[in-house]
Amino acid sequence: MIPIDPQRIAEKIDQAWHTAAAQYAHDIAMMNAAERREYLRKTDHWALIKNALKAAAFDKCWYCEALDQRADGAVDHFRPKGRVHECKHHPGYWWLAFDVANYRFCCTYCNSGRSRVDVESNTISKGGKQDQFPLIDESRRVSDPNIGSINNEAPVLLDPLNPLDCALLTFDLDGKAHASVDKCEAPIEYDRVERTIAIYHLNDPVLVKARKKLIWEVSEHLKNANEAHQDVLQGNARSKASRTTDLQRIHAKMSAPSPYSKAAKVAVFNKYGSSELARALLQS
Repeated sequence: MIPIDPQRIAEKIDQAWHTAAAQYAHDIAMMNAAERREYLRKTDHWALIKNALKAAAFDKCWYCEALDQRADGAVDHFRPKGRVHECKHHPGYWWLAFDVANYRFCCTYCNSGRSRVDVESNTISKGGKQDQFPLIDESRRVSDPNIGSINNEAPVLLDPLNPLDCALLTFDLDGKAHASVDKCEAPIEYDRVERTIAIYHLNDPVLVKARKKLIWEVSEHLKNANEAHQDVLQGNARSKASRTTDLQRIHAKMSAPSPYSKAAKVAVFNKYGSSELARALLQS
């Protein structure tokens, strides 16, 4: 999960979409509960800007950074529009159904309930957000836009539109997602990360293997670059080219458009204390 710049979304959505969305929002506000459910079932105005949301993260899922490895993408309503799993009598955040600020682009495995069997470990992983939206304090949940404000809610799920949330998630060298904070020092944030990993299916075996492979590749490039760098320092100018090539490959894998770019940065950060080049890459 890397921070998403809202400006990249705004640049790609024309005024006509916003005008139509405002009309949809006005219409649904005039309906009763049954009419709203039917209206939302038949309407998919948000699908028209799926490509804009997708492009904001360089065609990657906002939650897991997968490019095309785990099926087609979808527009997720961060606050579910029709119902809320944790609150059975909640009508859903219907008043946000046409609010672009409530949209997140994600892959099928992060968005829908799925299971996957890992043949190597003989285990089954399950996940998928669906209509889940847990809060730290359920008593603050808003069910009516005229009574209360969603600004008073404290979501459990990490949000890629919040850079501070993104910083809470990291990976080990085997590619597994985990919290960047200590459980004892920050228990609430730690729990948010753990529940986010489970709900978004971030430790799906396919993802873990892909991250692990990337981390190994970056580590090898960095090892080669460090060796070439020592040669250069000892007067071997011919090693400059190989050093540059390896550094360029690492930089490309760390860049935002690349799949699992945050995992690539983890591989470099692992050598922060022992590699001058690692420090230079992270500061560039």
